Amino acid sequence: MGATPLLADAVLMRGDTVRVSIAGLSHLDFEATVRAEGQLDLAWLGFYEAEGRLPSDVEEEVRANAAGEIIKQYDRDGEIFIIQLEASQVDLTLSRQRPVIVSGDVVANGQIDYKPGLTVRDVVALSGGLDNPLRGLLLVPRQEQIISWRASLTQASIEHAHALARVWRTSMELGEEPEDMLPAQELLVPDDLLESIIAEQRRIMETNQRTEEGDLKYFEDAIAQARQRIDILLRQQEQQASAVATDEAEEERTRKLVQDGLAPSSRLADIRRNTVASATRLLDLEEALAAAGLALTGLERERVQQQELRRLELLTQRDAAQTEATQARIRMDNFRQYLSSVGGYALELLMSDPDYTATIFRRHMDEMEEFSAEKSTELWPGDTVEIKVIRPEEIGALFQ
Repeated sequence: MGATPLLADAVLMRGDTVRVSIAGLSHLDFEATVRAEGQLDLAWLGFYEAEGRLPSDVEEEVRANAAGEIIKQYDRDGEIFIIQLEASQVDLTLSRQRPVIVSGDVVANGQIDYKPGLTVRDVVALSGGLDNPLRGLLLVPRQEQIISWRASLTQASIEHAHALARVWRTSMELGEEPEDMLPAQELLVPDDLLESIIAEQRRIMETNQRTEEGDLKYFEDAIAQARQRIDILLRQQEQQASAVATDEAEEERTRKLVQDGLAPSSRLADIRRNTVASATRLLDLEEALAAAGLALTGLERERVQQQELRRLELLTQRDAAQTEATQARIRMDNFRQYLSSVGGYALELLMSDPDYTATIFRRHMDEMEEFSAEKSTELWPGDTVEIKVIRPEEIGALFQ
């Protein structure tokens, strides 16, 4: 059927994807797929006939049409500037060819992304391997499934241990002391792994405790400073109130002297200014005292809120960990049941490695061709590969 077409030499076909790049304007790069009617819609660059043409030929046409195109761009300051495209700035390359279709006795029928050099053996592996016919006849899982169950059981056991360790740690941080650090009868992980899981949760708990102690120290210091400021302002208020009272008494005494003609009126004006200044200072102190009181109340409320939020966070974490532990335990039970249901004889049969044949269906020159292929046969874009497992004669004898 000829050599596998290289990506650079392959003509475009329906379903192929090309990438359009603009040198210096990478944000304008995009991909387009050859439509069923054989055209490429390259957005602002226009429509082009593509099926049966080399990407380089289409690129040449696109470059010719794009040369001189005006592109508006914005700089960092939001100003518009103009770029006039040159033909050499536009590149069109074949980025993805039509997928290969796999069907038959494989685990997952469907599409496989095409890459040059892709072989029949490759697509069987990428489809999850062969679907052993013994699986259906003996009603037992494939070898790969059993291995997967064992791995899943191990993973679920580890997740279960991690979740229980988080339940224990959050309970300790909430001030509760569980009877058992971890219920050993429920765990299926090795002792060394369990020790490392517990050590990790201890480190987290110690880190959280240091953080909480730091936060508490911050609030205690801030509250102490706020109270100290209030004490200072109260003393200043008391002193200033006394000064205002003294200034008011002096003002009243001077007013009588002025009325009796024993003092000039200018002296009364000076004393009046002092009284007003003292009263203004007292008002400032009262305002500062009120602000300090609000700040103290805010700090005390914030400290309480943070403690409540931390407790709520720990309760939420513990609930989530308990849910994860329950889900992991259910998965553990399921996988243990799956594994216990597999019979030894059936498992031994499944360990065999069956052989298979491959048939390729290829559209060539508008005709569909069918031919047998070796495992090393390289595929073409758009090929359909049908895999058939060679069923040994011994299978029928098992049920006679």
